[in-house]
Amino acid sequence: MSLINGHIDRLRSFEFWREGCHTFAKNVTTMLERALKDWDMAQALQFLQTLPRNRCELASDEWQKSYCCLCLQKAWENSPQGAREALDYFTNYFVDRNYDAQAMLINSIVGIVGGIEAAEKELENKEMRGEPLTG
Repeated sequence: MSLINGHIDRLRSFEFWREGCHTFAKNVTTMLERALKDWDMAQALQFLQTLPRNRCELASDEWQKSYCCLCLQKAWENSPQGAREALDYFTNYFVDRNYDAQAMLINSIVGIVGGIEAAEKELENKEMRGEPLTG
């Protein structure tokens, strides 16, 4: 059964999803904090969109020039001990997950980040127009 094609709501005991999202988001945040210290949602999205999806990609020249790879390298330079677990997550665990599981994790976080950004812009626009922020 494909989880991507609308069947996710039919699965029982899908509690592992919360842990998967938690672990993924924690490792993304750790890497960005270690690499950039002060980062924003656009940088998080760029990191997510350039994650390695398999072991072959890790070795490719193209990926090694990617934003994600640059962040992983910078995180390691800034804090080898602090970045070790998250680096291992992306280069050993995440790349070995099936493509659908990777896509679900990435798209979940991208969707949440996009929703937060859209809500923030809407509130800023209302505030600039002098409209009430409730309702």
